[in-house]
Amino acid sequence: MERILVVDDSPMILSAITKLLEEQFAVYTATSGENCLDQIIACQPDLILLDVNMPGMNGYETCVKIKSLEYTEHMPVMFISGCCSLEEKMRGYEVGGDDYITKPFEGKEVTAKIVKALKHKEDKVHLGMLASEATNVAMNAMSESSSLGVCLRFMEQSCRVANIGELIDEFFKAVSTFGLSTSLQVRVDGEVISREWDSEHRELEAALLSKLSDSGRYLAMGSRSVMNFPTASLLIKNMPVDNEERMGVIRDEVMILLQAADARISALENQIKLEKTQRYLSELNDKIKVMLKSIETDFVMTAGLGGKVMEELNDEIELVVQEGNFEEHVETKLIELGQTGIQKNQIVFSRALRLDSRFAKILAEMESK
Repeated sequence: MERILVVDDSPMILSAITKLLEEQFAVYTATSGENCLDQIIACQPDLILLDVNMPGMNGYETCVKIKSLEYTEHMPVMFISGCCSLEEKMRGYEVGGDDYITKPFEGKEVTAKIVKALKHKEDKVHLGMLASEATNVAMNAMSESSSLGVCLRFMEQSCRVANIGELIDEFFKAVSTFGLSTSLQVRVDGEVISREWDSEHRELEAALLSKLSDSGRYLAMGSRSVMNFPTASLLIKNMPVDNEERMGVIRDEVMILLQAADARISALENQIKLEKTQRYLSELNDKIKVMLKSIETDFVMTAGLGGKVMEELNDEIELVVQEGNFEEHVETKLIELGQTGIQKNQIVFSRALRLDSRFAKILAEMESK
């Protein structure tokens, strides 16, 4: 049964969490930061739930002490606090915290986060062993073909990807040769995409990358480092700070990889924008076709009605002439006026037909494209 150490200066909180977890875990308690350090030695917990606001040594200071111990490297620390601002969460992350639970909390949330953290710890230990083996293999490979080959292969593969998802997969594949645990954030076409090297999404890492995306090209925070380019930011969680030469190689080569990824992301973003523009123009073209057809129909109908009106007018003039007692020259003048009106209307109608022909030609050209 996994051992959970709960650290809080409130007996009520300790009692509530103990009752919540005791059926599933072996629960130990501590009422202060100093007491917590003693309990770690005594019970060797698998995970620590740590209150932030405690008298004396607060949660952040306690976490720094915990992480300085040799045997707590993979021990998850989850902060519990009534403060839920991003700044508070960032501070917790910076001192080595793995997650943040906000008071008041729900029992299911706490249990689910503990189970997930323990699973992640188990995977991390296992992957750490694999990463160690992979690092040795990678170092041998780099000595034979140089790490530059990794960068060249990534650049070659990045030119073949069809979308951002495939590019991210290729990037993590390249970075994995260095044995790194990383988080990547991509900003493309107004969308922010956050991905982890192990495919899990972690809100704290995503928030950290968003906050530090404009903090400069390279930022070192102990074993963690952040690299930034216009469309991509990378968090490296396990830089080998005890090996300056290797750390320098990793920094330089991964920077090249991220720069290449940034260039390809920009190209893919331009492609996305071009495709959107083409779709818009195609839709606009269809709308114009419909509009022109409607105009053409209305134009022909209007021209036909004009001719019909003039013919009816001429008939009415002739009828009036037949029924009235006009002098001959007046009758002749009225008939001539009616016929002149018809002739003028026919000229207008002919022009309308020519315009209709031009509309038809434009429509034919648009439909052929």
